[in-house]
Amino acid sequence: MVALNFSTLDGTFIPDSTNRAWQDAHPGWMCPACSRSKFEIVRLTKAGKTYAKVVLHHCHISDLAHDIIQQYGLKPCFAERLSMLLERFKPTLICEDCNIADGYVKREI
Repeated sequence: MVALNFSTLDGTFIPDSTNRAWQDAHPGWMCPACSRSKFEIVRLTKAGKTYAKVVLHHCHISDLAHDIIQQYGLKPCFAERLSMLLERFKPTLICEDCNIADGYVKREI
């Protein structure tokens, strides 16, 4: 993989392929999982295009709580309370590479 050097960027660089979360992230944002900066997560695709995405990582127990509440026709406020009791961590922005790695690890264990 080719290393990209964005150390001189002024925060106006936008990769060829990105998402709103990456664009909205502060220039000083760092992934809490791998400690790479917003610009260090930019990589080249096989087609030679720059690519960087940031995603909202969340505990999927919250999704399950919402599904259960909906299935039994309970008030939506119960889903929020149930999620707060069950979730292992608060939703947080991480780089897409770390989110993908998390999925691989969970499938292996």
